[in-house]
Amino acid sequence: MRIQHNLQSMNSNRQLGITTAESAKSSEKLSSGYKINRAADDAAGLSISEKMRRQIRGLGRGSDNSQDGISMVQIADGAMAEIHDMLHRGTELSIQAANGTMSYDDRLACQREIEQIIQEIDAIQERTYFNEIPVLKGGTYYYKHQMIDPGYRAGDLIVGGGQLPSWLSRSIDYSSRNGGIMGSSYTHTNADGTQTGPHAATFIDFANFTPDKIDSLDGKGFHSTCCTCQDRYSIKFDASTNVNSRETSGNHFVYTIGISDCQTPEDIIQKIISGTQNGHPENHFTQYEQQGTKLVIYDNRPGQKPNKSAQSGIFGQGVAQIATENKDPVYAWRYGAQNKQANVHAGTEADMNNKIFIKLPSISSKALNITDVNVSAVEDWAGKTTVITAEGDMIKYSELEPGERPAKYVLGPDSNETYDEYLSRKQKENICEGARLGIQRFGEALEYVSAERSRMGAYQNRLEHTIRNLDNVVENTTAAESRLRDTDIAKEMVKKSMQNILTQAGQSMLAQANQTTQGVMALLQQ
Repeated sequence: MRIQHNLQSMNSNRQLGITTAESAKSSEKLSSGYKINRAADDAAGLSISEKMRRQIRGLGRGSDNSQDGISMVQIADGAMAEIHDMLHRGTELSIQAANGTMSYDDRLACQREIEQIIQEIDAIQERTYFNEIPVLKGGTYYYKHQMIDPGYRAGDLIVGGGQLPSWLSRSIDYSSRNGGIMGSSYTHTNADGTQTGPHAATFIDFANFTPDKIDSLDGKGFHSTCCTCQDRYSIKFDASTNVNSRETSGNHFVYTIGISDCQTPEDIIQKIISGTQNGHPENHFTQYEQQGTKLVIYDNRPGQKPNKSAQSGIFGQGVAQIATENKDPVYAWRYGAQNKQANVHAGTEADMNNKIFIKLPSISSKALNITDVNVSAVEDWAGKTTVITAEGDMIKYSELEPGERPAKYVLGPDSNETYDEYLSRKQKENICEGARLGIQRFGEALEYVSAERSRMGAYQNRLEHTIRNLDNVVENTTAAESRLRDTDIAKEMVKKSMQNILTQAGQSMLAQANQTTQGVMALLQQ
């Protein structure tokens, strides 16, 4: 028996301490509801749980963001619904004004209401906002002077029409067909076996040619330019003859190639080569060469590169001819738009896959092209040669400032009648082109607004699907995170009960162990 070290008591005390610590942890888990209260409780589980919490909170916010997006879309749709009603009224007034029973004053009354409709459409655009964001200004509209019919001068090379048949067009070098330039490279093999290159090049493969396809080439052709000097060469096929011919104007060259006697792909290629000075047109830098069933077109100086902006090294399909007279270009005012968009962030990551881009609608009288609708006008105002401004000046229609509305419209009256006489005559004839054009313009505007409303509806449907998916992910991720983080109360209570029993047993054993030294005193007394 020993009195210096009571090992039995020490053991009981150590076990009691362990049990007490475990019991304290169980109490913490039961009182907090979490089985992971600190990293030490479950280091790996804590890391996984926090990652899931980030996803849960991020997706929850994404769901709220999507709902805000729906609110914005619904505001835009509601505003456009009202504009729809006004456009229907504008159509109704235009149809009313187009009726032959209407007098000029009647049509003028219709026009006054239409002008109020136009003003209100612009007012709705200006005051329709969501959280200080304008929802009907998706595009900044501006005027631009756009050429709609190009001009030329006598001697110019005009390329138009003459698209190659599909069986041949598909065989053109891909980069040239899609990029409009000689986008490939070619290595030329000389007679002595040496090679030069690389050369800027393109090719056309005639492998699918058969004699029955000659007619499909008639009047068709292709053209190219030199890579630096801008000499222009054009090939045009003629199925009615086997004779080649050549036209020139300055540095423009048009070669007509007779193909009536061609039987094989090689025949056509050799006709092109023989018709262009042995494949070396004008003894310049452009070269035509046969490579099997392919016609290779290249610049025979190595290292030359095409430049589309400089109009060099360009390749294209089409028939070319030399212009014999001058023609001025035709211009017209056109609206352009720079689209703006809002985006809904519906995910937890920063990449674009988590964004839904909403292109906001552009709704205004300019966008709808109804700013200058005039159902009381006796003529087609867009075709008038002169107009009278608000200041009373008579100027050309093309000289109007962008966005400026003329006060009156004139269609070049006869030299023998004044404008008032001309207007009076048109009114007596009861002709109202303005009403007809008003019907057309309002019809086009209705189609535009319908398309925009349809697009907004599609956005709303998409966002609703997004919300449902996000909510589903949040719910199931929360369930997984709960299994990691939350306390299983029933299981923990069983554990707590066991620890309570062990604690009581440990206290009892410690008390008994402390009594063992009393036996030593009994021995000492004897």
